Amino acid sequence: MEKKIRTGAVITAARADFYRGEFKPLLEIGALTAVQRLILTLRQAGCSPIVLVTGYRAKDLEKAVSKMGVICMHYGEYESAQMFDTIKAGLEYIKDLCGQVICTPVDLPMVSVHTLHRLMDAKAPLGVPVYQERKGHPVLINTSVIPELLSYDGSRG
Repeated sequence: MEKKIRTGAVITAARADFYRGEFKPLLEIGALTAVQRLILTLRQAGCSPIVLVTGYRAKDLEKAVSKMGVICMHYGEYESAQMFDTIKAGLEYIKDLCGQVICTPVDLPMVSVHTLHRLMDAKAPLGVPVYQERKGHPVLINTSVIPELLSYDGSRG
């Protein structure tokens, strides 16, 4: 029987992103906020640990997920940061805690457990879902490539 690779997750939520005047991570989707829904989906797929990289409205986000067993990591320079900067911070934290990592922005909470499982089972150093020939999120990263990602300066996105 083949052993499953432990999969962690990094959710980037540091930037001040809004939709119709509302802070995207705290938008309600039914009885849950977007960030809560995303965390529950990652948990259902078997992701652990889950690191939430916060910045803007960090205290509100931390309160919203306080009982969900998530590691909250505040990124202090969020106002001038690119998303890749916050991803790198989360990867630096999680790199020794699992064998692969699902990375996703917080504002895409409707990912399915099926999609996560397909990525997790891909056995690839990097995985990206594709729909109608367009690449999207979340992204799967094997921890073996994290050192290379951490050394990248981000000049090409």
